[in-house]
Amino acid sequence: YLVAGYLLFLPDLFSQLARQTLLSLGYVVNFHFWQTVNYFGFAAKEVPLLHMWSLAVEEQFYLFYPLAMLDYIAAQLASGDLDEAEPLYRRALEASERTLGAEHPDTLPIVNNLAILYYSKGRYEDAEPLYRRALEARERTLGAEHPRTLISVNNLAWLLLEHLAGPSTDQFERLLQHWTDPSDWKHHWARLGLVLCTLKETGDDTDIGGVFDDLVDLLGNEHPRVLQATKRIESVRHQVTTSN
Repeated sequence: YLVAGYLLFLPDLFSQLARQTLLSLGYVVNFHFWQTVNYFGFAAKEVPLLHMWSLAVEEQFYLFYPLAMLDYIAAQLASGDLDEAEPLYRRALEASERTLGAEHPDTLPIVNNLAILYYSKGRYEDAEPLYRRALEARERTLGAEHPRTLISVNNLAWLLLEHLAGPSTDQFERLLQHWTDPSDWKHHWARLGLVLCTLKETGDDTDIGGVFDDLVDLLGNEHPRVLQATKRIESVRHQVTTSN
């Protein structure tokens, strides 16, 4: 259109065409046409990019529909209705995959959230491939050291440690290579995961108390992370006891 317009249009008309082309690339040209053109008017046939009006509206729907779905899903989760939230997550994921791509930065959080939903429902075998998908995609698109990638490492490591038979020592060691600051709770969180791996593999719980105390000193007894740490220690200890 621009090449033909440059050759055939007067400067003023070509300037309008160029503006409309740029707005079309951003899928926002419908707002421009809404203010300047009567879609059903006689002059509409003289606007070569008018068909982009409806295409822009369609793209906006596909881009914002998953976000709207996530808002609704969040409300369902807040009310405790996990069963109703699952198909909504799936619809949001399918829409995001079609419009943005399977590894788009806005698609991967939906993958991760669906895994968390399965985790919350006790469907650990269903959560694992989704956690792995999010991790592998973030490694490719964001890099191995990106904070979001490390969060995916953390999610998979704790799933394997607490609920599945797969090894997780390597994941916690990887986290410790990046979470090195003793004043950051994530450093002690990774340490806790590592000593719980030792407990699970050998039955040795010697270092758990020291790591837990460091976490308490940093965050306080009533901090949600400390309370979660207590539950995870009890969970792994229960596994070791029942397996023996």
